[in-house]
Order: sequence, then C-alpha cells, then structure tokens
Amino acid sequence: MDSANKLKVLAIDDEPLNLDIIEEILEERFETEQAQNGSDGIAIAKSFKPDLILLDVNMPVMDGLETCKRLKEGSETSHIPVVFLSALSRVEERMAGYAVGADDYISKPFDEQELLVKIELVLNSKTTKDELEKSSTDAMSMAMTAMSTAGEVGAILQFTRKSFQCVTYAGLAKLLLETCSQYGLKASLRMSSSGEEQFFPDDSEVSSLERKVLTQNDQGRFVDFGKRTVVHYKYVSLLIKNMPVENADKYGRMKDNIGLLVEAADARFEGLKMNLMLQEREEMLSKLLKTTREILNDVEHEYRSNGKKNEGIMSDLVQRVELSFMHLGLSDEQEQALLSILSGAEKESIALYDSGLDLEKRIEFLVNELKGVSTPQVEAIVDKENEAIPC
Repeated sequence: MDSANKLKVLAIDDEPLNLDIIEEILEERFETEQAQNGSDGIAIAKSFKPDLILLDVNMPVMDGLETCKRLKEGSETSHIPVVFLSALSRVEERMAGYAVGADDYISKPFDEQELLVKIELVLNSKTTKDELEKSSTDAMSMAMTAMSTAGEVGAILQFTRKSFQCVTYAGLAKLLLETCSQYGLKASLRMSSSGEEQFFPDDSEVSSLERKVLTQNDQGRFVDFGKRTVVHYKYVSLLIKNMPVENADKYGRMKDNIGLLVEAADARFEGLKMNLMLQEREEMLSKLLKTTREILNDVEHEYRSNGKKNEGIMSDLVQRVELSFMHLGLSDEQEQALLSILSGAEKESIALYDSGLDLEKRIEFLVNELKGVSTPQVEAIVDKENEAIPC
C-alpha cells in the first residue's frame, strides 16, 4: 500500500524489542513511528499526527497513565485514540486506563491477529465517531442557518407590516434603512416619482457617486460591483455598500432578502403615492365645494334681488297701463305714450336678463372646475405615473 494512503500508528514503549515487534506486525498496513518514553511520545504525536497510539503502561519517568492523560488534555492530541499495551491485566488496572481516556486495552504478550483486529476496531470506531460528529456539526450548522433564515424572513415580514403605518415617503425610507441595518448592511436609498427624486442616507450624506449609481437604473434589477449591490425597482432604488461576498451562502440569502424588501417598499411607495393623490383630490373637492357654496349663495341672493326688481317693474307697468286706459278715444300722441311705456319696461326686463347672463357664466365656471377633478382625468394622471421605468 502506498505510504501516502496508509493510516499512521505511533508506538510508545520503553522496551526496544517490543517496538521492533510492533513495527514488524504493522509495517505492511500502517505507517509507523516510535518513541521510548512518554515525553518524547507526546512531542512526536504533535508532529507525526498519528491516527492511533499504542502505549505501554509501565515506563520510567512518565508512565503510560500520565502520558495518556496529557495526550487527552492537549488540544492537538486529544482526538487521537489510545490503546494500552501492558502485562498488567487486572480489572482495576484496566479501569485506570479507561479513566484517563484510553479506548482499549491489550494484555502482553499479545497475539498478532488480536493486535491487528483491535487496531481496526478502534480505527473504525473513530471513523464512525468522526462521521457522527460531522453529521452533528452539519445538523447544527443547518439548524443555525435555518434560524438565521427564519430571522431574516421575519425582518421582511415585520417591515411589510410596519410599512402600512408609514404615511410619508421619508418614514418609509427610514424603516427600510433600519431593516437593512438589522442585517448588518449599510445602505443608501433613492425614491423617485413624477421626475422628482429624494435621496436618503443611512448615517451620512449620499455622495455624488452614490447618487449616480442609484439613478442608473437601466442596467438590470440587480447590479453587483465588489461588495456593493444596487437593487432597482420602479420607484425605489437601494444601494448596499457592504455585501458579505466572503460568505457565498449568506451573500445569496442577502440578495434574496434585499430584493424582497425593495419590492415590498416599492409596492408601499406606490400605495402612498395613490393615497397622497387621493388626499390632494379630496382637498381640491373640498375647496371646490366651498366655492360652489359661495357661488350658489350669490346666485340665490341675486335671484331674490332680481325677483323683487322684476316684481316692481311689472307692478309699475300695470299701474301705468291702467292709468292710460282711463282715457277713452286715445289720440296718436296717447298711443305713442303707451308704446313708450311698454318699450321702457321691455328694456328694463332685457337689462335684468343680461344680469342673469353673468350668473350663467359663474355656473359655467363651476361646471368646468368639476370637470377638472373628474375621474377620467385622475385616471389619466395615474396612467401617466405608471409608465414603467426601465430596469
């Protein structure tokens, strides 16, 4: 077997003969290394990085129990399985070995096949343990990712819910930037409608370069350059200045989350825009109603005044006619006088009619004002505003 693919075994024993026997048994299947005392064995274990350690119990200076204890306490060697080799085989001695972290115990003199089998069993057990730990780590990582994702989605839902409480563009912008900060993201924001643009920074002014980037909305929905990402929607453009490009998974999630946030903000912006238009329309209608009432009051006043005038004119006419009929056998001059009286009354009636024309002009003005806020015109304004901005 190629040595590069062999598992490594470190044998620690103060008897050179035992080390030679172990090497002879293992050399075909394992890459081996030796140490004749516990102190050297610990140092070699750190550099050799064995997959398993065979450790004698009875050694001078530092016995096997102390050596195993120090190996298990070391951060570089604690994960390495240890199998004790010893002539001491009483239960108490075995328990002492297990107490300091040993994985198995082989009595001397040992059988070659037993040694190989136990080494295989310990290595297989270590492999299974490593796989379980990796699965546990992966599961924990997935759980943490799921928790993070749930929190991120929760921030989007919270933003959407709170956005309905915003009654101004500035309030909506502030909420969006605060939500970005919950993700640890720094951002600048642009809102645009009817050719008017507003810029909102997260903590300082929006620089001229950022304004230029935010207004170039003809390059697609997402524009990435380094750690910066711009998201363009119809009314809202958002510049993220510190995207986590070093973490591909988080970067992908952040792009999805920011896209959803800006889409929600854009929809709420449109809703606010319509609300403001309706408020303006309501104010126009209120003003028009006030004007209408004033005009109608004027009409009523003039109508009553003209009615009295007309009544006086007709009454005067009757009296004059009655007086003229008191004379029988009217002469030409009398007839001319009567005609003159009637003619005067006619002129006064015409003058009163002319006064009524002024009222008609006022009513015509009122009708035109009503047409100015008619539904078709409002719909035309909305259609014009809804013309798509290239994205």
